[in-house]
Amino acid sequence: MKYIFGPVSSRRLGLSLGVDLFKGFKLCSMNCVYCEAGKTLLLSSVRMSVADPDEVLRELLAFKEVDFEYITFSGTGEPTLSLEIEDVARGIKKLFPDKKLCLLTNATFLSPEIAKLFDLIIPSLDATDERVFGRVNRPAWGIDLETVMENIISAAAYSSAEFWIEILIVKGINDKPEHFSRIAEVVQKAAVKNANIKNIQHGKILSPITKIQIGTVSRLPAESVFSSEARTLVNIAKYIESQLDKLSDKIQPPTVEIISRIYKSQNIDKTELEKKLFEISIRRRLALSEACSTFGTSAAVIRKVVKYSPRLDLTVFDGEEFIIAVPTSDDTAPH
Repeated sequence: MKYIFGPVSSRRLGLSLGVDLFKGFKLCSMNCVYCEAGKTLLLSSVRMSVADPDEVLRELLAFKEVDFEYITFSGTGEPTLSLEIEDVARGIKKLFPDKKLCLLTNATFLSPEIAKLFDLIIPSLDATDERVFGRVNRPAWGIDLETVMENIISAAAYSSAEFWIEILIVKGINDKPEHFSRIAEVVQKAAVKNANIKNIQHGKILSPITKIQIGTVSRLPAESVFSSEARTLVNIAKYIESQLDKLSDKIQPPTVEIISRIYKSQNIDKTELEKKLFEISIRRRLALSEACSTFGTSAAVIRKVVKYSPRLDLTVFDGEEFIIAVPTSDDTAPH
């Protein structure tokens, strides 16, 4: 297929079917140093026609009987660069009225008109400092941080979509708390512009931005850059929370989450992990790769937990490692 990929399992969205309007060609309005899709082949600050909406919808018909939760616009380029995004989104809504539509975007061309077609929008905002923004995102000529921030504010304020702001931290570039000193400003402006009688509870305005998610480099990046340590992510998260707390008397602030596997690997409760691994593996063999995905941690961490557990072991079948339960006299198998 040219435009459709998956369904893929996502740590945030569950099972998601992907829509790539660029058919695998890296056309983007930014050339982010961390991008897992590689370097941008065509850097553009102009929207253009890139896809055949009818063909996209024809490909999607093959998935009418497939079980998934989201249809997500992402892939190899910036979806809002495509002039066809709105036609495709409308067509998907007709074909799959019971599915949620998600947009992953750098917000360079995000608008209320586009946002109104989606249930969930996850815009990237990797810095609120113009200089740092330029270093990490390397935008096309004519695209600046103020435009990106204003696009997020307007789209969140004038649509019914839920917004999760995504921040990706790169070691030595955007890894200082002060690089995010204006996050609260974005949240506040979106909430105030969006305020109406339906969005006020207990005297507080409910922000359309409900989550701020912080991660770091976890896949092969476009440039030779590195992931940040867990403590760096924690410090940035605490700083953002402190800024949001200043709004809390009038606005219900978004939750701040660390979604990086690096953080989870370093902070996971090993006793609880051993318990959950046993609960699953006593019922069925659990692939090591599945365990890593399920618990958001590394194979090294899980191997260590298994090694020191008296009731878990590793076995290899057809070239793949599996976790198996070895019940002790204190364990009672489920009936």
